[in-house]
Amino acid sequence: HRRYRELLTIHVFPAFESRRLVDLQRGQIARYLAEKLSSNLSRNTVRNIHATLRTMLRGAVNDGLIVANPASELGRQLRLVTSKSGRQEEIKTMTRAERERFLETAEDCTPRFAPIFRTLASTGMRLGEALGLQWAEVNFIQNEIGIRHALGENGKVDTPKSGHGRTVDMSSVLSDRLQRLALQRKAETLATGSTEVPVWEFCTTVGTPFSAPNVRDAMSRVLKKATLPAHFTPHCLRHTYASLLLQQGESIVYVQRQLGHASIQLTIDTYGKWL
Repeated sequence: HRRYRELLTIHVFPAFESRRLVDLQRGQIARYLAEKLSSNLSRNTVRNIHATLRTMLRGAVNDGLIVANPASELGRQLRLVTSKSGRQEEIKTMTRAERERFLETAEDCTPRFAPIFRTLASTGMRLGEALGLQWAEVNFIQNEIGIRHALGENGKVDTPKSGHGRTVDMSSVLSDRLQRLALQRKAETLATGSTEVPVWEFCTTVGTPFSAPNVRDAMSRVLKKATLPAHFTPHCLRHTYASLLLQQGESIVYVQRQLGHASIQLTIDTYGKWL
């Protein structure tokens, strides 16, 4: 919400706020976006500017204020939309050996962050979903994790990106690691003289949840120590999880369910080359 407001304030309003909706022409918007592309803005920023403007104008069509959306289809015309094959080529994944080296190095280099890296790499959940995990949502008997919350970049707790929760399977290796983490949290709590274990599964020494920048910084340190490419991010662990499942012959339906994709088509479009 904050990002869309920035796009509106900085880019869209200065160019269009004094114009009437009925006077907006497709060519005007196309030229505006082309100028943004030729400036120092990234293609992704221009794509988001177009998406913001297109969505507003779609609302105007739905409200009967204009007949057609002059911003529609410009994404393809200006090549703001990445093709399926292009998206798949942009995805960065670790090999199985790189994944294991990363996780082993994390245990040695950043032991407090190692459990969240193991969780990301073993369940395919998004970073915000992992940051929002609470102990009450981990079922060690059924080896399942209920994803009910997501912690945003602003530190606020919200619903997951899909708009609803889901349950993901937990491997025996991950289950063992998280059980050890639970014992560690209890020991830390007793050492402070308290009896209340922090509700957050992945937290700081004072019980507050990790922030996304904290995790990214820790991952950078681990990658450097493990001599792995610096372009890997926490989200790459999600891609790695999906690609390794598909390479070993797992069902695309199962991968979709674990990742929480809204449709199986999205899973195929994103990871089709590994099928």
